[in-house]
Amino acid sequence: MNTCCLNHHNYNASVPKLAFGMNARTRLAGIGLNVVSLLLVGQVALWHTLAQSACGVEVLIETQTQTAAKEKCGTWGCQDTAPPKLYLKQVYTHKATQTYFDPNTKNTYQLDTSSVLIYNPDSCASTQTCSGTASRSSTSAPEFNCTATLLPDCSWDNAACAADVHLFFQNIFKNASFQTTECTSNTRRVEYHQTQQWPSSTTQIDSIETWTWSDEYTEEMLRKAIIAQMLPFDGQWVSGPSSASYSLDSLHISGQGRKMLYRFKLSGASAGTTYKLRWQEVTVYPDGTSGAVWLEEYVRAAGPETYSSVHEVDPPPWDCGWPAEGAVKTTVENVAPPQIVSTIGGGGGGGGGGGGGGSGPEPGTGRVCGSEDADQQARDRSAARCFVGPCFPQQSPCTGLNFGFSMGTAALGSPAGELYISGDVPSPDLARPNSLRFNGTGSDVEVVAPGGVLRQVKAPQALAHIEPIDQFKYEIRFYRLADVGANTGVEYQLLNPANWFVKWTIQNPDASTNSINRLHITQSRPGQSKTYQYKFDPQNRSWSLVHPGNLREDCWEASCDPAARTRQHSFRVRSPNGAVALVGSRKYQRFPWGEGLVESSVGDGASRRTTRRFYYETAAQAGFVPNGTRVPVKLIVPPHRPCDPFVQSAPDNHKPAGCRRACSCHSPKRRRLEHHKRPVRLQQRRRVDRRNKCAWRCDNLL
Repeated sequence: MNTCCLNHHNYNASVPKLAFGMNARTRLAGIGLNVVSLLLVGQVALWHTLAQSACGVEVLIETQTQTAAKEKCGTWGCQDTAPPKLYLKQVYTHKATQTYFDPNTKNTYQLDTSSVLIYNPDSCASTQTCSGTASRSSTSAPEFNCTATLLPDCSWDNAACAADVHLFFQNIFKNASFQTTECTSNTRRVEYHQTQQWPSSTTQIDSIETWTWSDEYTEEMLRKAIIAQMLPFDGQWVSGPSSASYSLDSLHISGQGRKMLYRFKLSGASAGTTYKLRWQEVTVYPDGTSGAVWLEEYVRAAGPETYSSVHEVDPPPWDCGWPAEGAVKTTVENVAPPQIVSTIGGGGGGGGGGGGGGSGPEPGTGRVCGSEDADQQARDRSAARCFVGPCFPQQSPCTGLNFGFSMGTAALGSPAGELYISGDVPSPDLARPNSLRFNGTGSDVEVVAPGGVLRQVKAPQALAHIEPIDQFKYEIRFYRLADVGANTGVEYQLLNPANWFVKWTIQNPDASTNSINRLHITQSRPGQSKTYQYKFDPQNRSWSLVHPGNLREDCWEASCDPAARTRQHSFRVRSPNGAVALVGSRKYQRFPWGEGLVESSVGDGASRRTTRRFYYETAAQAGFVPNGTRVPVKLIVPPHRPCDPFVQSAPDNHKPAGCRRACSCHSPKRRRLEHHKRPVRLQQRRRVDRRNKCAWRCDNLL
């Protein structure tokens, strides 16, 4: 047995207990990678272009890419902004009245109309609906009275009457001087008022036109629309690295995106041997900072030439506070030499004699990002956590729709991966299979995706079959392998299509491409059904989730401060009676080395508890080069008591009044420093004992 790079754990029966992040898209803790460090421009930077070799095994990367470009559509607001904003919804109202009256006569012309214009962010097709009335009346000549109704298709049921009223007002307003009484990014109001008084008669003219805009076409919506119009991958793998990217022009109107598939090719592998691959996905942002995540995968070789799972990377999102134009790019970097973790050719029961503990959730189990009750067996006891997109519970909060479906357990007791849906903003594609993604962990999981759209995923414990119903609804049906036949060359046969053991239905309940702010996800088991209801509020740009049985409601909202280079994510949990049960927030700040969590809070008002993190600004101050999982934390200040020794070590501008930096002997008899678990290293500790009195000198490295 070749043991020249055998893992020290040797993967015996205790292996499944190791909680490795084995899913190929699992976001491990830590962000931030100095783009000018050696990790990106030094020797390590060559790793993504050179074959990795260990124990005679070479690792090469192969990629596929697809690109697309698109421009935003919609209507402009009244107030100029930088960059300018386009809105997908415009509501226009016009109320005009002309009344003439004298002691014997009263003549009135009235116009009261409104129209709603809505753009689809993907297709940019627009729809307009109208309502209102037009009328004229006269007490002296009632034969000229008429009324017209504006129909939803913006036509009039009495065209002649409506034309006469419109022509009348056009003549009145031909030389009128209108006044803009309100002009914001969301509202414009224009008014005209005039009173003409004669000795025996009066004419009163009033006109108010109002435009209101909502549903801003954001950079994230543009990114989603670009992804939606990309062609399927052509299946032609190219040796060498590539990238996923997203770029915007200076006005943030035109965007271009590239998504990427990549896989690793192992040459010279030994059949039956399981290798651990480890690498980083590095994202470089327009402002020069960067972030990185470590990823791992276990590959069981079927022969001398073996491939890893296929990993898909969408164009990375554009964040607040970045320059007016530029590009954000994600590449595969720092591919470590492969490690042998097992030479046993067993299957997915745990490898090396181990199954059981550490295995993934049961196949078909649902996972709600940030919640615990999608299914109790989906509690985070494995690497199947929240994946790319808005959710990562240990480092980034849930900020949108994120739901996963477990594929069970694979080789060596690792999770087989999961199907998942995620989105920071709503899209028609959320209710279609082409928005569904899969993250797998090894070569014993097979993905069937004709045209790049998931159709089936076959894992050691189950097969997931994706069945489109219509453009607003599809199903994910899970089958035991006993009910699955051979692969026909197109997909696996279903021996008994009605014998699924769990089914998930993903549906847009409004069944409209113009109404995309809701998504229902329903789990069906024999004799049981429960629905998770997501809803997006375009005004606040926030998501809410009502759990089955209305047992609780979760809300997520995100905001950013470009000047301070921070973004904040807030969450709120409500009980069935509507009372707030839990609130919290997490704030992130961008530093020269990347982005770091600077503040996290739970509770509200007097019960609010806040933990603060302080960082070194540069690698020289930190004493090491920050990388994807090692960020330069200087100090963590938890929500302790006002004068806790922990808090005494905080920077002066964050210490409560009355606290001073000092260390004292907690007990003269014990003569020891009160010690809390804290990331403050004591460079020197000196104790002086004089007649049962003690003093301490503490030099904290802050």
